Amino acid sequence: MKPPVALLLFAWLASCSFPDFKVSDAPVVPEPTLPGPAVSCTDAVRNGEETGIDCGITACGDMCPAGQGCLGDEDCESARCVEGRCRSVSCQDAAQNGAESDVDCGGDTGCARCGVGKLCLDRNDCDGGDCIQRRCQAVSCRDELQNGGETDVDCSGECPPCVVGQRCLVAADCDGVACEKERCQLPSCSDQVRNQDETDVDCGGGCSATCADGNRCKLAEDCQSGVCIEQTLRCAVPTCEDDVLNGAEPSRDCGATCTEKCAILQACRVAGDCTTNSCERDRCLPSQATGEKLSTLGWVATASHVASAQNNSPPLALDGVQQTDWATGTLQALGMWFQIDMQKTQVFYSLEIDSINQPNDAAAAFDIYISESGFFPEPPVLSNYQAKKSQLIIAFPKPQVGRYLKFVLSQGGDKWWRMDEIRVKQ
Repeated sequence: MKPPVALLLFAWLASCSFPDFKVSDAPVVPEPTLPGPAVSCTDAVRNGEETGIDCGITACGDMCPAGQGCLGDEDCESARCVEGRCRSVSCQDAAQNGAESDVDCGGDTGCARCGVGKLCLDRNDCDGGDCIQRRCQAVSCRDELQNGGETDVDCSGECPPCVVGQRCLVAADCDGVACEKERCQLPSCSDQVRNQDETDVDCGGGCSATCADGNRCKLAEDCQSGVCIEQTLRCAVPTCEDDVLNGAEPSRDCGATCTEKCAILQACRVAGDCTTNSCERDRCLPSQATGEKLSTLGWVATASHVASAQNNSPPLALDGVQQTDWATGTLQALGMWFQIDMQKTQVFYSLEIDSINQPNDAAAAFDIYISESGFFPEPPVLSNYQAKKSQLIIAFPKPQVGRYLKFVLSQGGDKWWRMDEIRVKQ
């Protein structure tokens, strides 16, 4: 039987001599190898796990610009990875990217503003409404913004109208005032807007202009016709039975346009306005003298001088009694006067003056003044009338109208001035 090969080999090794060999128990360390090129996110080379050159969220922590490779949207600055490539930022890319505050809106990217509920950084990101807690709000009339259909901050459009000084486009944008030069104006009686206390547009109330027929009114004074219908508060059309001077009437409810014509002394414009068919100096007057004596009942006579005797007082010249008279009690002098107040305006054509009791005491000459007010302007109706007669008849070429009649001496004399009776005739 032959011994095993392994046993023979072991015996051979044991007989051999190895003077420099020593057995060690330390682990064996492999020889180092030479390093290859190092992976870096700044080496301008796509390597390692980079999706693009020096970029990729996993490999480098930086996102890749448009055109570089990508595995998903998170690798791209545009957050848009399509078919392994980052696409450019767009306002229609269905992604929130670039400076957008929400998907395809907001920011300073030129994208549309964001609608209600979208993310925002400030109100400029939002389409009209405010940005509150980073969300765009709906437009309101209390958001302190000019938005929606407003012409100024929180006014006009669907909001309350704007006040004086705020911007506007039309009068309806303003709170009851006119819109001129795109600003709400102060109210006036010529702004074509019903405001202030006007009862209708630019008329009535405190305005000088009265309102036309059919316009709104509160009082008769608001209306051109002078009639405000109580039931409707509308200005009435003038009639000849409304007890108001209006329409084409020269005097109240009479004249050429009415069935009833105007009486003597009423105002007129043409002869046809008058019952007498005579309109002189804008008054209806008698067409001719009648010779009828006016009643002196209630008339008041006064004079500059009166004789001390009780039977020479001024009223005695109007009492209708020939035997009584008025006298000055002193010699006639320039400026002495005798005046009659007929208590109302009268129309007359002639005067008759008697000085029969003492013919020598008739006035030498006088001026005659006629007035409706008691103020006697120059010149007189008759000037320096030579009156030295015991009976005077003074006929005027045209009818005279007045309440006050005054005689003033234009010459002195050596006798008293005395008048027995004065008659004023139509």
